[in-house]
Amino acid sequence: MATDFRDQRAAAFFPFAALCIICAATVIVMKVNELNRVPLKTLEELRASQPQPQAGQPAPSPMEGKPLPDLTLTAMDGKKVNLSSYRGKVLFVNLWATWCAPCRDEMPGMQKLYEQMKGENFEMLAISIDKDGLKAVAPFVKELKLTFPILLDVEQQAAGPFHITGVPETFLVSPDGTILHHLVGPATWDKPEIANALKTLARKTFIAGKNPPK
Repeated sequence: MATDFRDQRAAAFFPFAALCIICAATVIVMKVNELNRVPLKTLEELRASQPQPQAGQPAPSPMEGKPLPDLTLTAMDGKKVNLSSYRGKVLFVNLWATWCAPCRDEMPGMQKLYEQMKGENFEMLAISIDKDGLKAVAPFVKELKLTFPILLDVEQQAAGPFHITGVPETFLVSPDGTILHHLVGPATWDKPEIANALKTLARKTFIAGKNPPK
């Protein structure tokens, strides 16, 4: 990719301040439960607490409803990983970088969500766009004690297909490989509502007999 995200980070992070005003957890819960058709007990309360959409707010992401880009990236152990190999699971894909402060802030919550989702038909992938690759990522992972899979995208080949404008950006993907939700900016991922909603989606997929977890 011609544009270096390291040079764009100041401009990319500016919209995040406004986005953080909206509770990202509520957006995810509402989206997943709409798919499940199983409203949470507190859903109406959550909706009532949300600010109403205002003129000039970003339009829904064009990535929602589209297939997950089929990329092959490198894991931290050097193995090649194809994103299509995760078909059959509810997939959480996060694009990030070690130099991104909001990315660092949301990583502990992602780790807690990952731990809460163990044993479910679910996987979390964090795609690093650091140009220094493993050299930059390994100390970061060790410091924050992250255990979810991390893929290295040194050439930033995911930026174009995912249509990202900065980092972090997160994509929730259905077991058939369709992007259900695209969140721009950081979020608090360890809220119980998120794990409960994702578990419901993952279990319904399994009960329906679609690609049980391996």
